[in-house]
Amino acid sequence: ALGLAYDNELGGRMWVGAVDRNIFRLAVEGNVALLLGELRREAVAGFRRPYELGGRLVTPTLSLSVGTDAIRQFDGTRHEIPPLDTRQASGFAGVERALGRDWQLGLGAEGLAWREPSGASADVDAHAVGGAVHLSHGAEAADRDATAALWWTPSARRASVDVAPAVQLGTLAVRPLLRVGWGRELPLQLTFPLGGTDGFPGLHIGELRGDREVMLGAGLTWAVRGPVVLVAEAAAGRSATGGPLLASDGWVGGVRAGIGADTPVGPMRFEYGRATGGRDALTVRLGRWF
Repeated sequence: ALGLAYDNELGGRMWVGAVDRNIFRLAVEGNVALLLGELRREAVAGFRRPYELGGRLVTPTLSLSVGTDAIRQFDGTRHEIPPLDTRQASGFAGVERALGRDWQLGLGAEGLAWREPSGASADVDAHAVGGAVHLSHGAEAADRDATAALWWTPSARRASVDVAPAVQLGTLAVRPLLRVGWGRELPLQLTFPLGGTDGFPGLHIGELRGDREVMLGAGLTWAVRGPVVLVAEAAAGRSATGGPLLASDGWVGGVRAGIGADTPVGPMRFEYGRATGGRDALTVRLGRWF
């Protein structure tokens, strides 16, 4: 399989992968994928073996990945400056279980080794191993409307919740959204960009980043004619490094609106947003981001 996407801020991105559901003739599912983009490059591989237990599937899982990230940086005037290059290798070993109604739970051990710039002449190498929990809702990865994850080690810790269910009201779809992230001693590539890969209305994607994130908002999608839709979103949030998660400072608000369409090659978006402080940003995205 092959996937392609483009974003005017994140650049082009593609992946190519394959799945064999009976590798070695042992009913073991094997998968490999190569993901390439201007900011992120990653190779992943995994093995899964489903078993039925109590009428539900329990799946021992092993996954490995290696990759590089170029973390976007901005100066005080919102102009983009050269990114910070990071490297990482990670692995997860555990079990996944279907909980019914499209809920999936994963439990296991997750390890991460990384290299990131130190601000001095040499980069910093570090690693951490600990327990991991993943919970998601959605029949397929592209359709997930709720995810939660916890990674807890003696040093680095990361917890996140991302909820964005859709409520259909005739030709109007309402999507409330909530993002909460908290971390400690995180590598740079695991910190939280405000708004995630969809960004925050009126801000450049990754313009605000830290180990604390809170974002509340709502989006509207109105089906106009055929595949064409009108979209609008309003949000408030904050991003910080250290300190309380819900401090009173650092909050920003924003709105954006535009036009989109579902096409045979994926969704297309053309949106303009404006945030407090006079910030504004244009979003052009072709395809489903990954």
